[in-house]
Amino acid sequence: MRMLRWFASVGTRTCSNTAGLCCRGYSSGISSNKHIHISGLRRYCFQETRLLSGFVNNWIVSSPCRSLSTCRSSLRRWGRCIKVPRCWRSNLLFTRVEMSSDSKQENVRTRTNRLAKEKSPYLLQHADNPVDWFPWGEEAFAKAKQENKPIFLSVGYSTCHWCHVMEKESFQNEQIAKILNTHFVPVKVDREERPDVDGVYMTFVQATNGNGGWPMSVFLTPELVPFVGTTYLPPDRFASALQQIAEKWANSKEEIEREGSRVLGALQQYLDAPRKDDSLKITSECLQQAYLEAKEMFDDEYGGFGTAPKFPRPVVFDLLFTLYWFDKGKTERAKDCLHMAVETLRNMAKGGIHDHLGGGFHRYSVDRYWHVPHFEKMLYDQSQLVVSYLDAYLITKDDFFRETATDILKYVLGDMRDVNTGAFFSAEDADSLEPFSTASSSKNDSETKKEGAFYTWTDLELKLILGPTTTCKLVSEYFGIKPEGNAPPGSDPFGELGGKNILHIAKSIPDISKMMGMSETEAYDAIQEAKQKLLDQRKRRARPHLDDKIVTSWNAMMIYGLVKAYTVLEDEQYLQRAMEAATFLKKHMIHETQDVVLIYRSYREGRSDVQGFVEDYAHTIRAFLSLFEATGQEEWLKYAIQLQKTQDTTFYDETNGGYFSTSSDAKHILLRRKDDYDGSEPSPSAVSCWNLFRLGAITGDAQYEDKFAKTIHAFSIPIHKAPFGLPAMLTNCCFFLKEATRVVLVANDMRESQARNMWKAVVSRWEPNLVLVPVQPNNQPFLSSLSEEYSAMKMIQDRPTAYICYGKTCQNPVSTTEEMISLLDVQESLRED
Repeated sequence: MRMLRWFASVGTRTCSNTAGLCCRGYSSGISSNKHIHISGLRRYCFQETRLLSGFVNNWIVSSPCRSLSTCRSSLRRWGRCIKVPRCWRSNLLFTRVEMSSDSKQENVRTRTNRLAKEKSPYLLQHADNPVDWFPWGEEAFAKAKQENKPIFLSVGYSTCHWCHVMEKESFQNEQIAKILNTHFVPVKVDREERPDVDGVYMTFVQATNGNGGWPMSVFLTPELVPFVGTTYLPPDRFASALQQIAEKWANSKEEIEREGSRVLGALQQYLDAPRKDDSLKITSECLQQAYLEAKEMFDDEYGGFGTAPKFPRPVVFDLLFTLYWFDKGKTERAKDCLHMAVETLRNMAKGGIHDHLGGGFHRYSVDRYWHVPHFEKMLYDQSQLVVSYLDAYLITKDDFFRETATDILKYVLGDMRDVNTGAFFSAEDADSLEPFSTASSSKNDSETKKEGAFYTWTDLELKLILGPTTTCKLVSEYFGIKPEGNAPPGSDPFGELGGKNILHIAKSIPDISKMMGMSETEAYDAIQEAKQKLLDQRKRRARPHLDDKIVTSWNAMMIYGLVKAYTVLEDEQYLQRAMEAATFLKKHMIHETQDVVLIYRSYREGRSDVQGFVEDYAHTIRAFLSLFEATGQEEWLKYAIQLQKTQDTTFYDETNGGYFSTSSDAKHILLRRKDDYDGSEPSPSAVSCWNLFRLGAITGDAQYEDKFAKTIHAFSIPIHKAPFGLPAMLTNCCFFLKEATRVVLVANDMRESQARNMWKAVVSRWEPNLVLVPVQPNNQPFLSSLSEEYSAMKMIQDRPTAYICYGKTCQNPVSTTEEMISLLDVQESLRED
């Protein structure tokens, strides 16, 4: 039987799958091997190619035991040497469908489709398309089966630049809509609401194409089995692909279904392959290998790892700081790790990736200098980076890092927080109207919106705002303003930044003050005054689109960051905002029954019906544990314990260890994945290890310690073979090799002066294995129910008292801050290497 074969190489741009990034004008071409090689990343980025491929014969299905890496290699070799059969040369996939200019430009704004009833901002952006969209669900699947049509699945998110482009070019196009509505059942999915759906089909796209991104376009059988996948396609190519696939479905449906099923089976076999090897032990050698990989990739001149594009990847900073602590700051490795982390953070804060007026960080830098960003702002980036900068401040005591952390917090609390609920929104778009555009700021039209328009400045604008003054020259030198614009060569391939300037610190205050003949204080004050004028002017511009969806896991990450800020900066407002957001999660996103405590995924105009995924549980548990350590309020510990029980029951792999992304009974999810790569967010299993480590220390329950060890060992193969791909899990390996330090602080009231001083002395230490247990009269009965030792821990002479414990052994109690610090210092110095 003749196997179906098709292949198309098309110039595309896409919102990339690496670390959740949305590429501005680039196709990142991320290999589905999640342990990314940066040089390969760069090659694909500038090559700008995408493969549209189905089940190319003999590359994955002829040998089910073949690895996906072998399959990808076969696909690429086949793609290079393919000779299109003569009878296919006129096929629509290899030719361009010529559409009338009217159909290319036609917009339909007078009707809506089913998506108008949805709450997702991304789905609502497509509600007035002529495409007859369905949301993911039974109605679409039933229609596909009843009418025997393939499903066209389109996945993206509301702040994705190339999703906007494809929506305007293709989904607003009447001719393309007619093809979709006639031959397919079109389904639209918000990947932030349904990471389970996105994960399954992104796995397929990456496996068959070698790369992935958004918007993701996948063709499915009525049984949801994928058979063709790609990312962004320009409208003529997209129309051609639609017509060819419709023709193939009509003529060879059974063959398509067979091959799709075989590909799916091979993918599941790959996902089911064990990642643990009992012969591979977790030792300090794993840490050394990760350090060597980081050192090899480190950019000594500008910080970061690898070349352009560069991503913050806070999980790497966590590992580097932890290795510094692990080596007690004394070894050459410790010094290198600290240097790599702080220099990267410093260069990021000086670069254009940092919003120097409004605060916060953009998604990533398209160049190696951290100068030209993709201007999207994500809540999950802010939440993690604030922790990284606070850690850098705790270790170095450099106020630069403290100021950067407070700058992030000011942005989040001012622009990303829902004042009515206390929860946090998801993201701000990269695109916005030009400052002098006459178009409506509410119009969702990518033709009138430009990447970075809200954040960039012309030389003339600065002169008009600041006037022909010394301050204007000072600011221009400080921020590197140029009449022709300051985007470095190669960082603006589509000319969107011509004549525009991205604010970045080009010269230091000492250098600029010497150049201008003024004191450093005068220069600093002048720059601050000018920044306020620019910010006031920027506030008059139309803001980028705000995705006001509330995602449980991202809110939990922000709660954790706020608690960290409270403990480090001793500012009560951060604890208050953390408590408000946590109360929102408790009230709206957690559902308690007699037997179980459940989490739900997202909220917008009410809670969604989608139950939470493993990352929602893991991050919420982490947030609640941090609240307990900061306040001693037992309700947060109770919730953490209950949620951990639900997570273990729902997601834990009892056979091999680690946590699956979805439950075993998840409907319409064909592949069950167990993520290990730490990209823009740490893997759920890594976060869960952190939780289990602390729950074990607090409760003394061996089941937590056992799951902690088993979850680490569940990934022993990638830990040994590609450790830099799992920095968060490597951080847990440090805890595995060094037992917890538990400080039990007993007081009548933690707000009392002496208790407060002791609390501050504990939380101001950067010791990531340190677990604080505040014991007060109102929580001691509950803590004693977890471990009897808490009932015996009393104050000495009615004074706040600290018990310092290592494993199951506790030192003699002390009742002064000085004694406690001395004991901690001695024990830290005696800690085994």
